[in-house]
Amino acid sequence: MTYKEAMSFMEDRRKYGSVLGLDVIRHLLQRLNNPQDRICCIHIAGTNGKGSTAAFLAEILKEAGYKTGKYTSPSVFSYEEKYQINGKKIDKDYLCRIMDVIKEQVTHMDKEENRHPTSFEMETAMSFYYFYQEKCDFVILETGLGGRDDATNIIKAPAVSVLTSISMDHGQILGHTLKEIAGKKAGIIKEGVPVVSVKQKREAEEVILKMCEKQNAILKIADRNQAYDVSHSLTVQTFSYEGRRDLKIEMAGAYQIENAILAIETCGLLQNKGMHIPDKAIRKGLKRAKWPGRFSVIHYDPLFIIDGAHNPDGAGELKKSIETYFQNKRILFIMGVFSDKNYDEMAKATAPLADHVITLTPPDKNRALPAITLANAVLRYNKNVTAADSIEDALDMALLLADKEEVIIAFGSLSYLEQIQSALKKKKRSDGNDRQK
Repeated sequence: MTYKEAMSFMEDRRKYGSVLGLDVIRHLLQRLNNPQDRICCIHIAGTNGKGSTAAFLAEILKEAGYKTGKYTSPSVFSYEEKYQINGKKIDKDYLCRIMDVIKEQVTHMDKEENRHPTSFEMETAMSFYYFYQEKCDFVILETGLGGRDDATNIIKAPAVSVLTSISMDHGQILGHTLKEIAGKKAGIIKEGVPVVSVKQKREAEEVILKMCEKQNAILKIADRNQAYDVSHSLTVQTFSYEGRRDLKIEMAGAYQIENAILAIETCGLLQNKGMHIPDKAIRKGLKRAKWPGRFSVIHYDPLFIIDGAHNPDGAGELKKSIETYFQNKRILFIMGVFSDKNYDEMAKATAPLADHVITLTPPDKNRALPAITLANAVLRYNKNVTAADSIEDALDMALLLADKEEVIIAFGSLSYLEQIQSALKKKKRSDGNDRQK
């Protein structure tokens, strides 16, 4: 199978949509001899911060000398970034070989069992197969949607269960209250497996506490309010936490300190289980971790940032970052979101901060919210709003309106961030101004 054929096959499986439940993934993995039962996983669920926390953990464990796999979704800049070992994406040829194996089993299931694995179930099975074949010491495993019924929850007993910030999102699937959503996320908590969680809102915290009690699982809270000596910049953030002084991270965004603390506390639970993770590895791993598309600077003059804030909680964190980094700066937004998100709440949190908001329609045909619909929502909070006809038009408009002292921030759906970065690089090269990050 060629890479093009592999991507075409995966795209065709998207017709089966997103189906929660473990029956199909269980049968698919049985056909692969259950590789998920032969790897050591750290399982991460939550609404926001999963990818960043996974990036911190993967880099720390790599620095500690462990061969570390990382499975995350969605990808932003390339499909292969979903599957990484020690920070290196899977090779395309290797990906195609695994896809051949998966396709054979999926075809049998279609014909013989009337079970139809979705694209995400296939990708999850591929990750288990890949990391087992490569004999990884640890696998950082990010849930796709929810937790309890997510395909990744097929694992029996992770080393640690990790819960990032939980907030309202995917309400039509996970529930319309924070308690319901937290119940789904907390479904990754297993009997006797230690849990680390950020400091949650009260309703979510109560659910997590009850689940930990039910599963005889100890709970450690990672509270970012316990960080001290905190300083922020776009290139490095510094903080101290529980006796570790002058810790540094190079991921921007005020919220990243919480994710870094969550990773530190996860390492503490691993150390309690006998894993050798020296302080030097924690320090170097935190500093070296990268997670593109999350408050990432992609250009200077003007300063251009992309951020994956795609729900109200993410928009709230983006607001905090803007207020932290850009007081007294003029801000211009490019905004594109999916129709199943609470885009009015996102606009309410962010639009008043901008001098001008440009809306666009993300590339996903099934879920994209039309630019004009988003513009009408933004209009309630900011009168300076324009709906662009395309990603390229939105970029051209932003660069025309912004001077070198202004800050452009593109945010919302991760699905368009790679395209806007590519379009910006192309435009700046043609203009002879290529001061990229």
